[in-house]
Parts: sequence; structure tokens; C-alpha cells
Amino acid sequence: MNKSLLIIIISLLANMGIMVAVNPVTANPSTAVCVDPSSIKDTTKTAGTNFTINIVVKDVTNLLNFEFTLKYDKNVLTATNISLGSFFPSDSRVWTYKNDVEGYVYLKAELPSGSTVGVSGNGTLATISFTVNALGACILDLYNTILLNFFNQKIDHTVYDGYFVNEVAVTKFYVDPPNIIDTTKTAGTNFT
Repeated sequence: MNKSLLIIIISLLANMGIMVAVNPVTANPSTAVCVDPSSIKDTTKTAGTNFTINIVVKDVTNLLNFEFTLKYDKNVLTATNISLGSFFPSDSRVWTYKNDVEGYVYLKAELPSGSTVGVSGNGTLATISFTVNALGACILDLYNTILLNFFNQKIDHTVYDGYFVNEVAVTKFYVDPPNIIDTTKTAGTNFT
């Protein structure tokens, strides 16, 4: 909607005695959605062990609802549970979906019906529990993140993925090339 048309509509509504709340769209480049902790590097996390991560929001203003998808390597991890974090009230409306075949979880949450203001600040949006399937490494890929304010406008934000690894890095020492076959190399000649 162009600005002139918006001004005309607001003027007409005001003349009819209807109050209109106008919230300018502003970008908040400091708002972020992150996997916390950002990396789990733990060789004790072998097959059958469990761990938990949080999806957190930082520096958000007037958040009404949010959603995200988190992808992981299904050969290395299995998501066992996804639940609403403490940032939204426990009576919020929540939708979750877990797909172990493709290796992702989805969560969407809205503030309870009748809420008069959005939530602001920093906090935990969701908690996800995993069971380790095997040794390996994978990105905890956070995508399709949507934050909407109380005026149903998208909130600009930065997204930070996480990382999981339980393999021990092995350093290999070797001679390169593994052999030298050269009949010109006689006693007293050098090679590297």
C-alpha cells in the first residue's frame, strides 16, 4: 500500500471517530535467533547419549508470534522432543512437527488469545532434545525463521546456526611421496 493511500485511510477512519494505532516498520539489526549453545564438541556424546539445545531470541521488541525449522543430520542425531521455551507464556498456542525421516523439527507459537502487547527482550523460544545415533558432525541448520510483531509485521533479524561434533580429530603423519623409484639417484645424490 502506498503512503498516500495509507494517509487517506487513516484520515477517513479518524474522521469517523475510529482510533488507529500506527507502528512504523523499522529494522532492528541487533535482533537475532540463535542455536544455544552454538557448538557442541564432545567426544563423550556417543551413540545412545542425549543432549539438549535451545533456540533463543536476542533483543526483540513486541514479539507476537514466531516460527522456525531446525535441520540436522539424521544419521548422526535423532530429535526426541521439541517444546516451547520460557520466553512465551505456557498457555501460548503452539504447533510442533518432528520429521526423523528427513531430519528436521518445526515449531510455531503465538501469544495467548487476548494478549494486548508483545513480548520484548531476550529469552528461550524453544528447547530441543536429541539422542546421538553415531559418530559424526553436523550443522544444526536454523532456517525459515519468522518473527512477527504485534502489528503482524515481520521483524528483521539475523540467524545463527549451531554445530555438533563427537568425533575425535585424528592427525596423520606420513611420508610424501610414499616411495621414490628413480634409477638416477645414486650414492651421493640428494632428494626431498
